[in-house]
Amino acid sequence: MKSGATIRIGIHQGIKLRRSSDDADCAIEIASLLAVENDGIVMSGMVLAALDPTLDRFARPLDGLPLQIAAHAFDWRSEIPSAAYWGKTTWPDTEATPRNGPYLVLHHNLLTVELTQDKPVLTIGRDPQNSLTLESKHVSRNHCKIERREDCVMLTDSSFNGTFLVPDKGKELRVAKSSVILTGTGMLFLGLRPKGDRRGGIKYEAFNRK
Repeated sequence: MKSGATIRIGIHQGIKLRRSSDDADCAIEIASLLAVENDGIVMSGMVLAALDPTLDRFARPLDGLPLQIAAHAFDWRSEIPSAAYWGKTTWPDTEATPRNGPYLVLHHNLLTVELTQDKPVLTIGRDPQNSLTLESKHVSRNHCKIERREDCVMLTDSSFNGTFLVPDKGKELRVAKSSVILTGTGMLFLGLRPKGDRRGGIKYEAFNRK
């Protein structure tokens, strides 16, 4: 007889503990109560409300949970639309004082990394010393770097599998041990062609004007 394994994931927002003496809240207990679906993800209403509204259509309410928790099951198997990976850009149009020179911001999961005059080089790869670390067998330890040049933002790939550039406007491009100028908005995929699935990608916003 073959035996199988199932995964149950429950997510609830908790407080951030900074010291060993800080009191723990009940988030872990609530999250464990939410883990009720085989091969599924269940999140509290508080967590769903904090996500991008684009993700609402992947969630369905769940009833009958203890402690009268407002919970939702999340369809993690569906392709997440690219619009859910980042919010509306706030630069340079809505800032009181626009930044000068080339500028880049990267969004990956909940992390945002900026390339500015004070931080002119970003590195991406499996090595924890990189500016942005991605844990994947397709990603090299030092996969690529992005530099702020005098008049542009330049990505240079030094990996084995290459970097795939998918601009919001334009054609997909594979960069392998070469360089390319980043401009506008789009997605970066390290080591693996996305094939229509944008999960795991890095959203970029690049502005090259002075």
